[in-house]
Amino acid sequence: MPGIQIVPVDAELGEMAANLAAHLRLRGADAIYVAVALRHEVPLVTFDTQLAERSFGIVEVIVP
Repeated sequence: MPGIQIVPVDAELGEMAANLAAHLRLRGADAIYVAVALRHEVPLVTFDTQLAERSFGIVEVIVP
């Protein structure tokens, strides 16, 4: 699909996600989404209001 990139979860990304999960009280998959947004300097687009609230200030968050 155009505009879609598969991002492998390497050890560094996993560690970043684990730290985010602990500090922001995120679920595992949600922490991965935030870590990917941080690493690739892209906004996090989510309908999950809890994820948006907890990620605010860490990454740019867009709630459609």
